Amino acid sequence: MDTDVDAGVDAEVDVIVVGAGPTGLMLGTELALGGVRVQILERRTEAQRNSRALTLHPRSVELMDQRGLVERFLARGRPVPGWHYARLDTWLDFSALDTRHGYTLLHDQARTEHLLTERARELGVPVRRGYEVVGLRQDTGGDGGEDRGGGRDGRAAAGDVEVDVRGPGGGLRTVRARYVVGCDGGRSAVRRAAGIAFPGTDETLTGVLGDFAVVDPSALDRARAHGVLIAPVEATEGPAEGPADGPAGGPADGPAGGPADGPADGRADGPAGAPVHARTDDLAGGLTDGRSGGLTRIVLIDPRRMRTPAAEPLTLEEFRTSLTEICGTDCGVAQPRWLSRFGNATRLAASYRAGRVLLAGDAAHIHFPAAGQGLNTGLQDAMNLGWKLAAEINGWAPPGLLDSYHTERHPVGRAVTENTEVQTLLMELTLLPPYQRPAAALRTLMTELLGIEEVNRLLADRISAIDTAYPPTTAEADTETETDTGPTPVPDHDPLTGRRMPDIALTAAGSEAVRVYELLPPGRFVLLDLAGDERLRQTVTEGWGSRVTAHTVTHHEQRTDLDGVREILIRPDGHIAWATRTPALPDRRIERHHALTAWAGAPARG
Repeated sequence: MDTDVDAGVDAEVDVIVVGAGPTGLMLGTELALGGVRVQILERRTEAQRNSRALTLHPRSVELMDQRGLVERFLARGRPVPGWHYARLDTWLDFSALDTRHGYTLLHDQARTEHLLTERARELGVPVRRGYEVVGLRQDTGGDGGEDRGGGRDGRAAAGDVEVDVRGPGGGLRTVRARYVVGCDGGRSAVRRAAGIAFPGTDETLTGVLGDFAVVDPSALDRARAHGVLIAPVEATEGPAEGPADGPAGGPADGPAGGPADGPADGRADGPAGAPVHARTDDLAGGLTDGRSGGLTRIVLIDPRRMRTPAAEPLTLEEFRTSLTEICGTDCGVAQPRWLSRFGNATRLAASYRAGRVLLAGDAAHIHFPAAGQGLNTGLQDAMNLGWKLAAEINGWAPPGLLDSYHTERHPVGRAVTENTEVQTLLMELTLLPPYQRPAAALRTLMTELLGIEEVNRLLADRISAIDTAYPPTTAEADTETETDTGPTPVPDHDPLTGRRMPDIALTAAGSEAVRVYELLPPGRFVLLDLAGDERLRQTVTEGWGSRVTAHTVTHHEQRTDLDGVREILIRPDGHIAWATRTPALPDRRIERHHALTAWAGAPARG
């Protein structure tokens, strides 16, 4: 099918990532760290200039820290110590979370994509723009699935996926990879071609957003008082009038017709030091009226127009009318750089994997932009998948490792879609006359509950993804280990297993004090020996040296959840694969061998 052969596109690679939004770019860099030949295909000819998402939540900031990138993001972002839940008056307190990054980082999606593109370039990952995937086929033998997708008849070679791509000139070309990952948004062509079901609910509610170069600053407080959300947005190149992109033109991994993780989810205009438990209108300040070169984002749900389909174009006249009807002023909005309508369609892929095709980001889950979770969830999908797929391609993945991507991330996707539905309902009921009085009472009750420290912490942990913990794998929980005296049952997993590793300070033998996250940028397993085993580093180096880095820790920051812990195996994505408190060294060595084999594959033989 080479009707438009382009030497700029590799004909054969290990992985094709479809979509150059934050999820696809993050995945591409993770695969490159694992030594995988990867290329990213993006149907857009230019980088996305409109920022559907504005935030990085604490866990996503931690991921950037774990890859040595956090300073790049902090240099252009602004930390806010809390975030909203369903636009309730009491904020979630991120500053109380168990993390060094207890804040939401206000960081436009366009800037996030720019930084991740830079990182991809540094790692040699090609981003091919102007290439649209129009079909795919995968081998039905081995790890493949049924012959699906458009293009030509026939099947891919054994162990391959063939992808039909339309190039910038309109011609078609077939490229081949061992795996394909769809990071191409809610309308994912990859998901459709792979035949993966996308069950859920259609939109029943829409909101609108606009990025304006000119507003009347004196009217913004009045708009806030009527529930209108306002945020500063970094200016980008683009037309001075009219929408820069229609409703159907979301970013590569943004949902159909709406912001990827919230138009301005909550108060994005508060100073970094503002009190967390404050009304949103107390956090005003620092907004631009366009004269400084920035933009002002305005987001609202108009009760009179909230059933308008997201696909219907949004005009400046409609936006002004909605503002006037809601708050008595059109806020002087002019020179829109972008106008968009977004909906509450909520869907979750039935599976994140079909043979050699996988999904991540909004290709796997879409929802209403409540509490800024979409983009963040996609980044965390990519971090979970990258090292596992690299292990599979490099031939050392233990059985079931790649399937654990679905096992671990699908429940996270379900939890996110469900909590956004709850938040959307709490907002929508206040707009429906029959429910306005009881809905107001319910929101008052919820606001009071968020004033309770334990309740606030529970929801803050959830929205920030700091509480994400993966269940013990079957291999870890059930496999027996052969010893000289026969099979020995693996002991019960430690409570730390599956949780994110805290970024404790430590001193390793022969090195200066470091933080745990400073050990993770290479994207390998890290084994921390907290008890002192003179044979540990030699054992690890001889058996798993290319996959695992061992450190003998002479001193570390004290935490009650680490009391009695002797060894910790940290996954490349920063979660704990295995921990032990076994005091007897011979028993601990047996456990360690099993854990390393279960997670980092069989030891090298030499």
